[in-house]
Order: sequence, then structure tokens, then C-alpha cells
Amino acid sequence: MDQSVQHADSSRLARSPYMEPRDLAGNGSFRRVAASGPKCAFGQTSPSAPSPAGNSDQLPVTTSSPEAAKLFEEGLRFSRDFHVEQALGKWREATRKDPEFAQAWAYLLRLTNDPVEAKQAAEKAQFASQHVTPGEKLLVKWMISRHDGRFVDAIAAMNDLLAMYPRDTDLNFGAALWLLFSQGVRSSCQVREACARG
Repeated sequence: MDQSVQHADSSRLARSPYMEPRDLAGNGSFRRVAASGPKCAFGQTSPSAPSPAGNSDQLPVTTSSPEAAKLFEEGLRFSRDFHVEQALGKWREATRKDPEFAQAWAYLLRLTNDPVEAKQAAEKAQFASQHVTPGEKLLVKWMISRHDGRFVDAIAAMNDLLAMYPRDTDLNFGAALWLLFSQGVRSSCQVREACARG
């Protein structure tokens, strides 16, 4: 049976109630936490296990590959600096390392201008989201609904996700940018101000 685990940077793991300090390696990385069954986040044994919402400031990143997790985080850093092509390249590489990496597919869908890649990313993200955390499922729903023009569904998923992880800077950044370009500067400023109040 394939063993899959959650990988994220050590600062995300350090705040998780599902990880023990012994799971963190002293060099800033972390050791694998194996779990049987489907992909699991933070050592949970099933997608129906308790969500870390309210206990972590960051959306968990579920992947079976530590290399894919690293590439995903690098892509996020590039996207924050508006280096879209570099971000897309990192996420494409992450999906090659783990073809069932739901968040990488969702972020590809968010930024790609290629309609063929967008269609593939939406399909892969939807399929991969069967074995991820509830928050990750909301991210996938948000990105797919946004792409498909189902804005009410997209806004509902975005709001639910931000309610679960109100301090996740990447989610707030993505929400503010989307609102900026889809609804105008005023909505974006309101989101940014809410984030600053934390």
C-alpha cells in the first residue's frame, strides 16, 4: 500500500496540533510522517479526521513528495513577487513530482493563461482533492468555480476558506488580488485592511 504524507515548511508544521516536536528535524527540515491509507495531512489517518482549522495559521499542504512540497513553496514565493512564469514553472514541476498534488494544480489553474493547461489543471485538481484536507478542498472549489465563471460558488468557497485560515498570507493575497481585478480596488482594500487587523 502506498504511504503518503503531508509536507510543508517547518514553521507550518511547528504550529500543527497533529505533529509532535520529535517530527521536526534540527536542520530546519522535517522527517516524513507516514500514515497508511490515502494521502493524509499532519498524520491524520483519513480525510474525515479533525481539521486543523483554528489551530494553524496556514492552509496545510498535502503531497506525497517532499520535493513537490519544496517546489510548491518556491512557486508561492515567486507568485508573491509577481514572477508568474517562474511560479508556474515551479508548480508544473511539482505536479510532475506528485501528479495528485491538488494545491499545485489549483494554483496552476489560478495563474495560467493557457486554456488547455487550465482545463487539465481543473480536472487534475478536482480528482486530487478527494484525499486532501477540508481547507484544500475549498481552495480547489474556489479556483475551479472562479475559472468556470461560477462566481457565487467561488466567493462562497473563498469566504469559507478565509474563515478557516484568516491569517494565511498566501490565501489573503490571492483573495485580495482576485477581488482587485474582478470587483475593483475598494473590495481589495477592504480585504487587505481586514488582514492587517488580523
